[in-house]
Amino acid sequence: APHILVVIGLRDQAWNRSYDGYNSVETDAAIAMTHIILAAENEGIDSCWIAAYDPELLAKALNLKENQSPFGITPLGYSKAGFEKYLVKNRKPLEEIVEFL
Repeated sequence: APHILVVIGLRDQAWNRSYDGYNSVETDAAIAMTHIILAAENEGIDSCWIAAYDPELLAKALNLKENQSPFGITPLGYSKAGFEKYLVKNRKPLEEIVEFL
């Protein structure tokens, strides 16, 4: 891919829930990453959420500060000619993975 996007969260600037101290940085970063991937798809740009990386090694490679945390990586680019983007996948039936209450 010609471009690689890394979503970084700033823990010290994220919203904190007052009654238990929950820090929303991971949720906020996931929302941002999801919107970026959906927007890329809308423009015909291929992407893939990559979570298989060493956060400490990536932070060091990007020279991130202590309060900056990487939360996701996505390559951005166009498929090669002839690439079949939407292959039929063998997925489990909805009834096997969802329980309606």
